[in-house]
Amino acid sequence: MFPYCINIFQAYSLSELKFPKLHSWVHYIIDLIRKYGTLNGFSTKTYESLHKDFVKASYYLTNKQNIEIQIMKMVQKQAIATKLLSSQSKILKL
Repeated sequence: MFPYCINIFQAYSLSELKFPKLHSWVHYIIDLIRKYGTLNGFSTKTYESLHKDFVKASYYLTNKQNIEIQIMKMVQKQAIATKLLSSQSKILKL
């Protein structure tokens, strides 16, 4: 299937789809990360923080049965409340 797709798109590509193999990039990327560090924005801190706020805190408020449904309802209620409060503050500013 994939070689068939290459034949179709090759005619429309300026480079005729001749790219260096992706696995060769790994050697350069690792050296660059070691030399210069990671790029800004590539951190797990944000997602760990969201996990703590939305999952762990909510988990303790459940009755430990049907946890996913209860947590989703809590997150949904938080989102609705946040949306209502933000729209209400916009109205008050007028």
